[in-house]
Amino acid sequence: MIYYIVQGILVGTFYAVLALGLQMVFGVMEVVNFAHGDLMVMGGMIGWLLITTYSLPVGLIFPVVFASMFITGLVVFRVLFKRVRNVPVVQSLLIAFGLGFIIRDAVRYLFSPKIRTIRLWPGSVSFAGVSFSNDLFLTGLVCGSILVIMLVFLERTNWGKGIRATSEHTDLAQACGINIDRVQMLGSGIGIGLAGIGGIFLGVNFQINPYVGMEFLFKSFAVVVLGGMGSMRGVIIGGLIIGLVESIGTLFIGPQPAAAASFITIILVLLIRPTGFFGREVKL
Repeated sequence: MIYYIVQGILVGTFYAVLALGLQMVFGVMEVVNFAHGDLMVMGGMIGWLLITTYSLPVGLIFPVVFASMFITGLVVFRVLFKRVRNVPVVQSLLIAFGLGFIIRDAVRYLFSPKIRTIRLWPGSVSFAGVSFSNDLFLTGLVCGSILVIMLVFLERTNWGKGIRATSEHTDLAQACGINIDRVQMLGSGIGIGLAGIGGIFLGVNFQINPYVGMEFLFKSFAVVVLGGMGSMRGVIIGGLIIGLVESIGTLFIGPQPAAAASFITIILVLLIRPTGFFGREVKL
């Protein structure tokens, strides 16, 4: 049982990072990024390439992948998101879906449909008499650190406060002198950069191929909905809940039913609290 609890917490930090990237883009632009899962796969494949082909040290993989995906996020904002932020929601959804298909086909063409895994740190570590893979421990360490850094960034820096203000009310933020274009571009870059980091740990803890993005897109949605739209603390708690439900559920009912149980948990929570644990009401 100890193994499954610790595993759930560590994997839960991975889910929280994925969901935070999704929420970041929606928060600053109110664009539901349905390409988020495919961008995550793209980042994971870049990480796999850096490890297997270029033998890049583990300590450099994360900043290189984040920087690559951050730049991708800036380009996506300039070319696409900036143009669709004020269009009807159905149109923006279709455009984001289209972007996802383009990325998916590009990844399939460049990397083939082959299933891949990523190994960053061979070996295991013991905790409370139970052994865990070093990769699982590294997942919690890196993702947990990212969540702390993002929490400090959003609450203590001017750029972070600008992102929060824009997420709360774009017009008021603009009236206060905040450069909305720059904030939205930064939010897009950070959100897609976090998707890339999540893609690395997708390959570490699961398997990665061009088609797996949609599954983890929906899990990211689940975490955001459970924690509450617009709340980073809610995203962290939502990620931990999903991670624990899936991990402990695997022990008792198997992996496939456990995945379904996590969505059942969301439904039950939303019946009691429609805005999630810490969320605010959002109109699309």
